[in-house]
Amino acid sequence: MAGFSLSPPRAGEFAALAQLVEALHPDTQPESWGPEHQAIAEAAAMRLLPYVRRVEARERQAVQAGRKSAPKRPVRRSDPPELVAARKVVHERSGGLCEARTEVCDHVGQHVHHKGGRKGPGAHRPERLLHVCVACHEHIHANPEQSYMMGWLYKRLGAA
Repeated sequence: MAGFSLSPPRAGEFAALAQLVEALHPDTQPESWGPEHQAIAEAAAMRLLPYVRRVEARERQAVQAGRKSAPKRPVRRSDPPELVAARKVVHERSGGLCEARTEVCDHVGQHVHHKGGRKGPGAHRPERLLHVCVACHEHIHANPEQSYMMGWLYKRLGAA
């Protein structure tokens, strides 16, 4: 995948993901999977690896700090009402499809991307938002030069 850098899975990670799948669907056995199931499982595993690695890193930090488990994540505040309304407008505008359509596109819009950041007056106006898939959202932030050229990102007036 162009623009998506992820090291290959380490030993045991596929096994851990297979256990997760088995816990979610106990009647599904990886041994009975055909090649198409294996390809789907591997693609899903590659998407989950960043999260698995993040959790592992937090657990290692907790152990090093002498805690029994990782600190709790702060509770996210609810979105402002204008963003909730703008999300609906953006979803209707996009028809549920990704508006960025990069070379790594999944085609289904899942995130609302702020072209000029989340702060400042009018930041949540629909014309300043894009409905994007997860892969495109990662691509936009990983490739700022291309994103500025394509209009997926822009600098707010007065921003450093």
